[in-house]
Amino acid sequence: MAIRDNLNDLADWWWSEIRQVFRRKSAVGPVFANLRIRRDGTLIDLDTDHTEYKSPDEVIEELRKRQRSRRGTFVGITVETGCYLRRQISQLRLPKSRHSAMAKIDMQAKTPFGVEDTFIFLRDRKTDENGSDYFLVKKSVLAPLVEALNQSRFSIGYLAFQHRNNRFFCDASSLLKICPRPRSQVISRGVFLSAWVLVLVSALGIVAHTHWRLREASAELDRHLIKTNIEANQVRTLIAARNLKISQLEAVRAERKDAVPIVTILEELSRILPDETWLTNINIDGNSVVFAGVSDSAASLVPVLEESDLFRAPTFDTSVVRLSDQSGERFTISLKVDKTTDG
Repeated sequence: MAIRDNLNDLADWWWSEIRQVFRRKSAVGPVFANLRIRRDGTLIDLDTDHTEYKSPDEVIEELRKRQRSRRGTFVGITVETGCYLRRQISQLRLPKSRHSAMAKIDMQAKTPFGVEDTFIFLRDRKTDENGSDYFLVKKSVLAPLVEALNQSRFSIGYLAFQHRNNRFFCDASSLLKICPRPRSQVISRGVFLSAWVLVLVSALGIVAHTHWRLREASAELDRHLIKTNIEANQVRTLIAARNLKISQLEAVRAERKDAVPIVTILEELSRILPDETWLTNINIDGNSVVFAGVSDSAASLVPVLEESDLFRAPTFDTSVVRLSDQSGERFTISLKVDKTTDG
């Protein structure tokens, strides 16, 4: 029984998915008449300006007349508020077998009704709806009309429950408990089940064939991956070396772009230094300049360098030494090159 319930749940899920794809309505078939059961037991014909009927026999007589002009055997029934009891048993969407079992348990434990006096109908749910609820209808309310329809070979296309401006439809399995399935529907369901089995068998064959092809492709892919990894490692090594050279070149370019040209520094020194001063050594490192030489008055060089727009912060790195064997003073001066004045 558990296996059968699981298979039924699987079939119900599959069928609900197909219905969602093709946007099928909740009705079992196209109806040619729509009836409504009121709280006082009156039957309302919704297709003829809400004509009222006091008994099912009157309804059957009218349906037979209408059947002569319209082809069809399906009749839709709507139960008004007050003729049924709606109860929710879970906020989740339960499988059909569990939904039905819990509805029976809930009715027996939480309501004063008995199984022999009441119909239990599960609500037909769309695939995007959650929650599991059911409807209780006394047999005295629904049974007379249902028996009359069955005896006259009319089928129930849908059973709905009116709640304000909404209608909740009964699912097909619950409807089959009070209305036998027409032969055409039996055939269509058999065709559907056969097609479903064929699809399942075909799917298993496709999966098996795909698995075999996948193993063959996986082995071939492993061989290609080994070769590709070797080639990729070689390419990565070449790319790393190339990127290193590029970064070094960019660093040199940035350094050269930020630095003042050496020619400009030498031209400025030769322009502002006195004629009696000559240089013996000069060291240029970026924007730092250190030069040494001999001058008649080394102390006068610092003010001269400060007046230059290119140089700033000139200072003596060592003490000034006067030469004993010749005139002049030996000095070493360091300064900074102001890049903002370049160009």
